[in-house]
Amino acid sequence: MSTGFHSVLPDGIHRLDLGVAIIAFLGDKIVLSPKGSDEHVTLHLGLTSKKLDVHRTRRLKGGAESFKTILTIPHEQLPAIAADLVPLIESALSKSLRPLRLGWMSRHKIWAEPAFHPSESDQPALMVVRKGRLTVDPAKLTANMGKLEFLDDLFDLPYGQAFSLFSLKKRNRPKIFGIGFRLSGPEGSPKLYWCSYKQLFKFLDTFEARFMAILTGAAQM
Repeated sequence: MSTGFHSVLPDGIHRLDLGVAIIAFLGDKIVLSPKGSDEHVTLHLGLTSKKLDVHRTRRLKGGAESFKTILTIPHEQLPAIAADLVPLIESALSKSLRPLRLGWMSRHKIWAEPAFHPSESDQPALMVVRKGRLTVDPAKLTANMGKLEFLDDLFDLPYGQAFSLFSLKKRNRPKIFGIGFRLSGPEGSPKLYWCSYKQLFKFLDTFEARFMAILTGAAQM
């Protein structure tokens, strides 16, 4: 039986550097610490208490700390929460994703770059350990760019692979505007879908509000 998140990162590494924040995997806790902030948020699985707990910690002057519980959810309520989230996610995605056609991409001078969305198997090769933290190596990420030779090669990407979409209408100023996915159609054949970042952020805002409403309804405050 697993006792925490130690298996998420390589042996001996417990912190993941995201650039703007650091995530620490400490036993049955995940701690998110934005850089430059005196606050951090902790997700405690509660393997002993059988309650999932999320709380915010703020460091005060003099070294003291204040704690505020955001929510507490008994483990027995988690399956019901997951069941409520599935139709919410499916509905939101069906409204956000649109078919992506190569002819449309070619006519509008749009290119794709999968390097910014490495698959799970490719991620370790792009990471480096610095100061005890696992972080993306910019040089390795840059070296991995530009490997897509033709737009048709998008169909050969692994199922679920994401890729960034760029407008090349201005040669010297490529503009990233959306994200695409290599998925499958009803017959199992590879299909491409996409959504703009504007639509994606709208989806995330809506999802966050409904997600928090579901959690709050199940939480013990």
